[in-house]
Amino acid sequence: MKRPKIKNALAGAFMLMGIMFSGFAAYSVICLQKTNSYVGDLATAWMPSTGSAQTIAVNVWQLRVAYRDHILATDDAGRSKAETRISDVNNALQSTIAAYESLDTTNQDAKITDGIRADLQAYAASGARLLDFSRQGQDEKAITALILRHHQSETEFLQRQRNLSRQTRRERKRLSREASRSITHRWC
Repeated sequence: MKRPKIKNALAGAFMLMGIMFSGFAAYSVICLQKTNSYVGDLATAWMPSTGSAQTIAVNVWQLRVAYRDHILATDDAGRSKAETRISDVNNALQSTIAAYESLDTTNQDAKITDGIRADLQAYAASGARLLDFSRQGQDEKAITALILRHHQSETEFLQRQRNLSRQTRRERKRLSREASRSITHRWC
């Protein structure tokens, strides 16, 4: 048997390396295409809903701060400004909840948002009583209403909001698991 010439051996080795390199490149492109198809789902499904859930939490705390500012106001102008802020934050909260509902959510998310709406109405009702105390100058009763009665509604409201955040995190993890399974179990 004849030995191959160095020229032919090097050409064969380089061809083999070129074929391997091309194979890995094609494999990488196919895997990236599959991953890219899931990135769109993640960006449209869970990112907006997670952002809306976090905005709901921020608006609840802003609402509590607005009620606190009403109690702390020393004159009618300050109370009027705080009432305007309460109204604005309440409207922002309603629009954020509506934005969350407009997203493609599950039935469990719908139940949670219905509960959040009910809690928000109870929160507003206790807030109205708090505002009455504050307008009449009964700051101690207003503070008690803010801390005790208002706190109970707020606790239930925040618990539902946390459940909503957990649900969106679960959905995100589920989508991530599906994406990773499809990538690892199908050679991409």
